[in-house]
Amino acid sequence: MRWKNGLLIIGSLLFYAYGEPIYVLLMIGSSLVHYLLAMGISKSASAKKPLLALDVKQIYSTM
Repeated sequence: MRWKNGLLIIGSLLFYAYGEPIYVLLMIGSSLVHYLLAMGISKSASAKKPLLALDVKQIYSTM
C-alpha cells in the first residue's frame, strides 16, 4: 500500500511540473511542513501540545 501512495505522489508532482514547474518546489516544501506538524500532533503526549501544533498548522495553512 505504501508504494501506491508514493506512486500517487510522484505522478501528481509530474503532472503539476508539466504545467508550472516552479510550483513543484512550493508543493514539496508545503507538504513537508504539514507532514512534520502532523507527526508532532500525533506524537505529543500532553493535551496542550497537540492543540498548539494544530494551531501552528492552521496558521501556516492560511498563509
